[in-house]
Amino acid sequence: MGSKILDECMAKYGEFFEKNKINLEVDNILNGRSFFRKSNYKKVLDDIYFYLVILNDGNSYGFSYYNKTKKETSPIKYINKNPIKTINKLKNLPLKVAMLDSIAGKYNEINKIKPNYRIYYKGDMKKRY
Repeated sequence: MGSKILDECMAKYGEFFEKNKINLEVDNILNGRSFFRKSNYKKVLDDIYFYLVILNDGNSYGFSYYNKTKKETSPIKYINKNPIKTINKLKNLPLKVAMLDSIAGKYNEINKIKPNYRIYYKGDMKKRY
C-alpha cells in the first residue's frame, strides 16, 4: 500500500519537473542516529535512525525515520544525481521516502504551496486515547 502511494506521488512530481525542465540534484544525504529519552524514564534510547536528503544547494529537505533492521546500503551513489531519475531504483524504503519528501518540498516551493502546521481535532482528547 505505502509503495503504491509513493509511486503515484513520484509520477506526479516527475511529470511536473520534466515538463517544466527543472533540474534537481541531491546535494547531501545525512544518515544518522537519534538519541532520546522519554519522560520519567532514565535510560537513553537510541533505536531510531534517520535520513535527511538535501536538494539544490540546501533549499529543499526530505526526512525519514526508520528502525535499523539490517545493514543499509551506502547512499553515496545518489549524490549529484537527479532524484527523480534514481528514486525508482532505490530498494531502501526509508531513503526513498526522504528523497520523495525533498522532491515534494521543492514542488511545493515552486507552486507556492505553504505547509499547514495546524492540526485540528474535534472532541475530547482523553476519550480518543
